[in-house]
Amino acid sequence: MKIKSVLTACGLSLLCAAAHAQFTISTITPGDISVRDLRDSLAPNPMAVPDNYKNDFFDREFWQAEKRRLRRERHLTEINASLQLSQTQFKNWYKGGDNTFNGISTLYIKHSHQRNKLSYSGVFDARYGMNFIDKTRFKNVDEFKINLATSWDINQWWSYAAAVNLRSQFSTSYKSRDDHTRVSTLMAPGFLDISLGFKYENRPFSVLLSPVGGNAVFVLDKEFREAEMQGINPDKKSKWTVGPSVTMNLLDFEFHKKVFMLRSEVYSFTNMKKTPTVRWTTTFEIQATKFLTTTLYGALYFDKESEAERPYQPQYNSVISVGLSYSFKSRK
Repeated sequence: MKIKSVLTACGLSLLCAAAHAQFTISTITPGDISVRDLRDSLAPNPMAVPDNYKNDFFDREFWQAEKRRLRRERHLTEINASLQLSQTQFKNWYKGGDNTFNGISTLYIKHSHQRNKLSYSGVFDARYGMNFIDKTRFKNVDEFKINLATSWDINQWWSYAAAVNLRSQFSTSYKSRDDHTRVSTLMAPGFLDISLGFKYENRPFSVLLSPVGGNAVFVLDKEFREAEMQGINPDKKSKWTVGPSVTMNLLDFEFHKKVFMLRSEVYSFTNMKKTPTVRWTTTFEIQATKFLTTTLYGALYFDKESEAERPYQPQYNSVISVGLSYSFKSRK
């Protein structure tokens, strides 16, 4: 009887006790969720789903569209090619003159990739031009540049960076159209610049400060080595120096509805024992129509060890041309 009374009392106390609970509802906006961070946990490998994989909760079309979007976002491919021609002809012209035909072709290819803090890019930039004066051919423009760069972001503006730049020409150059003395050829000379340091970027401006950099000059042609081109010993094919360098991309952008394009770059290197070498190139393009471009190009070099007639003075080259062009950019 006592046990029944105790059980009855316990039951009544439980019925009369108050129950408390607390619920918190958080609000998440669509902008707080990054689609790129989502993974389909029902797929065996969301980044490499087999073609025959089927699941009611997996949307293959959405997954493929998302991969294409991320690929376009992370990769950028840019191609600019042009061919400019000009001709002047005289026949029975009382003032006289030389019949001339000039042609110059350019090719610029750039591919870049960025994912999280890591980014890298590769650039191939080439120019080749010839002229004909009274049927006598002479090459007057010949150069190419290959640039590879990578960086790891520190914050919004600064990053650790490294770059390698190779410059030379395609074919043999001669002193003049009448003097066939060779003055340069492929990788004679050739220049290799290595930079390792810190990069500041606030587009369209960027600067790579390299406290420790390297510069190499190559002369692979035996005849030029025997003439001690660029001060290289005849028994060697290259000369290496170490020192600080600075690379500045002053401008690299399109404006006014992409009609105008301006690209300017300055590079300077010194080994602390000689006068710094400086290279400054600028390209300005006006896209008159889809396939017609006016190009203004200028280059300013200063290198006291160059093979120029007056190496203690700056070397300058400028070209103004109009011709056909083709441009492609994977992301606009």
